[in-house]
Amino acid sequence: MSNHYHLLIKTLDPNLARGMRQLNGVYTQKFNYNHKTVGHLFQGRYKAILVDEEKYFYELVRYIVLNPVRAKMVKRPENYPWSGHKETLTSGEDSIVERDDILKRFDGLGEYRKFIDLGVGDSDVWEDLKGGIVLGSINFVEKVKEYISKESKKSADIKKSEKFVGRPPLNKIFEKKGINTEERNRLIYKVYSEYGYFLSEIGREIDLHNSSVGKIVKIIIKNNKKGKEAR
Repeated sequence: MSNHYHLLIKTLDPNLARGMRQLNGVYTQKFNYNHKTVGHLFQGRYKAILVDEEKYFYELVRYIVLNPVRAKMVKRPENYPWSGHKETLTSGEDSIVERDDILKRFDGLGEYRKFIDLGVGDSDVWEDLKGGIVLGSINFVEKVKEYISKESKKSADIKKSEKFVGRPPLNKIFEKKGINTEERNRLIYKVYSEYGYFLSEIGREIDLHNSSVGKIVKIIIKNNKKGKEAR
């Protein structure tokens, strides 16, 4: 695209970060050297999303291929020069695209082309994205959550957003109207302590200053501590 790109990568080893550092870092250095430029070439740090291959592989392939069409950069996906799609359709001996892994999932090149064409105008595949980093079924998300939970105890490198993948969105948690103050405060503490939302995020959702949200959380923590000591 104009300032970023999309890749569908299947990793055999847990070395995605190293590979992306090589791709974004080393390539940018060579590009800047050749074109006498400086600074970042791509927009920000890469964002990795874990995908349930069994359920979303096909839709993700189609989404990436049709991205230039949705952005109104071309009318047909094969007209976009910076995509693997054109190479997939016309791959020859000198092609840099290995298309076999894609086409073996379809009944020939014609079926692949038909599948791509049927996706024009479809809804966004990211509607099913969970926690901003996982695209998959409920069972898949639960397995990922369980794995991350175990790994987070071993390593401090796992991000907060990853630890709480699959958590319910705040607008769903606070969608009930007319709740009393006690119930609201209980929900505030729950989303802070169990789901890892920031005080500022909670405050914006319920139209309350984050300092007020912080006081509510502190009071509940203090009361819980007193309750344990009284036992």
